[in-house]
Amino acid sequence: MRNVTRWTVVLIVTLSATLPLFAQQQSQMGPDMGFRNPYQNQQPFTGQELSRWMRDWPDVTKWLDAHGDSVSQAENPSDIARFFRGADLTAYLRSKGWTPDRFGYVTVEVALCLAAVEMETQMPEANSQIEDSIKQIQDNPNMSAAQKQATIEQLRAVQSQMGGFSANVPKSELALVKPKQDELKKILDENS
Repeated sequence: MRNVTRWTVVLIVTLSATLPLFAQQQSQMGPDMGFRNPYQNQQPFTGQELSRWMRDWPDVTKWLDAHGDSVSQAENPSDIARFFRGADLTAYLRSKGWTPDRFGYVTVEVALCLAAVEMETQMPEANSQIEDSIKQIQDNPNMSAAQKQATIEQLRAVQSQMGGFSANVPKSELALVKPKQDELKKILDENS
């Protein structure tokens, strides 16, 4: 559980850093369109970029720690935005061959790919639980037909969103992350 929690925190921190852009994008997309990387206008990352990111992520977090800016100690989105948008970090990322937007894109996509892989792993059990819940709702004599229908529709919507989670990441990226998921989780866990 600790490993999953740490890399999930990385996703939340990274997403919080781009909260204003994400909020603007959500208002344009509508609430039912799902999450898109705020850096979505970029090309999918390559295997070479993933390898570079895996090499550089620990250095970036160490740099942040050395400069008194531990990502894991951020208390609000403005703190996080300062970490990822500050001139010093921008210069540091450029010295490693990254633009801040590209590094941000790869960071968000790695986290989304890991979450998609995790979701795929959990889908069979989740689907089974949802189907059991639907059966219980259908058999519940204390619910009206309208209540049953509304509740079942909500469960189906959740099931559909869970099933479509990996659609939010390019398949080429997912294919690169899957075989490296344990190593990526370890990198995120040890350097967050």
